[in-house]
Amino acid sequence: MTTNSRILAHWLGIVILFALIALGLRLGLELRAKHRSDALLLDLRNLSIGKSSAADVLQVARRYDGPVAHGFMNCVDGDQCYEIDSGLPRKLDQFMLHRVPLQRLTGLTPWFVEAALATTGGTLTSMRVHVGANAYDNPLDGLTEEVIAEDRPAYMAVQENLRGAYRLQVEITQRASPEQRALAFDFDLSCAIAYGGCHQVCELMPSAWQNYEQKPFTAGVPITADEINDPRCKRLP
Repeated sequence: MTTNSRILAHWLGIVILFALIALGLRLGLELRAKHRSDALLLDLRNLSIGKSSAADVLQVARRYDGPVAHGFMNCVDGDQCYEIDSGLPRKLDQFMLHRVPLQRLTGLTPWFVEAALATTGGTLTSMRVHVGANAYDNPLDGLTEEVIAEDRPAYMAVQENLRGAYRLQVEITQRASPEQRALAFDFDLSCAIAYGGCHQVCELMPSAWQNYEQKPFTAGVPITADEINDPRCKRLP
């Protein structure tokens, strides 16, 4: 082997080593974020409006360092509101946003989990869970809201296109059945940590999407043939 060949092999080995270290760091970071986010989603699924106490909500918020904040979700004096964030570190998420070449190079794509909860009179009265992903400037949103409302259906789902962001939104009330709650809170973050990220909203909310695909609401955006035929969208048998 010539001197130039040895130098080239040396530098190539260094590049490969750094690439493997970067890959390991990415996987470790995303697995840690997913583990924390999955745990948060499970804790939120175990809460229930009209039943869970303010102490239950506070325990979850403190577990994930959720700050107390007023002024959102129509909070008024006497109400207590909580916001909890999870997913990739916020600064990293914002840095990767819209940097498509860097996303393609590293396989790291922005994603997050947010929750907003409100209690009134010592009881949980409103809960919003928002899971978002943005791979290669393809923003996707999965949103579940649980509210106390007598004049709304127990379960309602709609797919929307909001300024280029595709969203599957589910709203349930205190009258929702256990099966309907299971549909609404079945979030899957597997695609978020996969190389290249999420590409269809059905990946984020598989059960709710299957239900919507079976019984689409006329008010929502029709499901396109490309989405229906996408192998990433699990079909009902």
